[in-house]
Amino acid sequence: MKTLMSLFLGFSSVFSTSCKLATYWVDNPSNISFPLEMIHPWVDTVIIGFATVNLDSTVSFPYNQTMIQNGIQSLKANNKTVFLSVGGAANCGPKGISQDLMFGFPGFNATIWAQSVANLMGIYGFVNLDIDYECRDGVLQNPANVRNALFELKSILPNLTVSFVAFSVVVTPSGWQDYKQAFIAMQPFVDIVFWASYNINLNQGLANVFYTNANITSIAQLGYNLTGIYYGYCLGNGCVWGPGPSSAQVILWANYVKLYGGGGLFLWSLQDELALYNGNFSLFNTVSLSKQVADILHG
Repeated sequence: MKTLMSLFLGFSSVFSTSCKLATYWVDNPSNISFPLEMIHPWVDTVIIGFATVNLDSTVSFPYNQTMIQNGIQSLKANNKTVFLSVGGAANCGPKGISQDLMFGFPGFNATIWAQSVANLMGIYGFVNLDIDYECRDGVLQNPANVRNALFELKSILPNLTVSFVAFSVVVTPSGWQDYKQAFIAMQPFVDIVFWASYNINLNQGLANVFYTNANITSIAQLGYNLTGIYYGYCLGNGCVWGPGPSSAQVILWANYVKLYGGGGLFLWSLQDELALYNGNFSLFNTVSLSKQVADILHG
């Protein structure tokens, strides 16, 4: 785990030291409807996805402009931080494991990408950006392109807060070194790491070993700054790549974060969790895991 933890050295958070709960929101027809205006008080950060990268390096966002604008205004009025998320599995080949279609296609132009993202954020009212890079071969295939893209974007929007999803799936020492070096190159441009501590392996036993060992005490003992690191967990259909961590494990992570000063936890996704309760908002508001996690983080 020591090599794993060193991945996050040097990241800092723009948020306060209080722990936060973040969630992804995706308007997927297979999910139960969950309007942005109805996202619950205990959620601090909402990441809205996904914008996708086109082969001309521009970025597209598929949602109704008025719906998203109104939703963002409502979230901000309730003191929530809102991110536009670019990427997802759709930009990384079949099932998120092969071709890099976010930053690695021939002719990728960082300047065009950055201007397109900035324009999109202005149209919808976003002020923060999330990079959800789900290519899962264990290495960021084009870290120089990622760095150049973020450099160009922060040249346009110098006060922009950027988060990056790190998938904890690299298992070889050489793979970790490559992954670590890729992150080091991006450090000046990334403020928050959403560490996807789930969907590690289709084998339940191997997955459980990872979840049990992935405790934040190891990070704390190394003396690293934890405030920009969020543990990620999944529920329901959100666990599409393998078995997610148990509720008991998620509660344990929340307590570790609270005790040792991590940034918080993030959930994929609120709609998937609500679906577990068959859309019963009353039950969801009372006993949902996200509510239990938020109570720990905010307590």
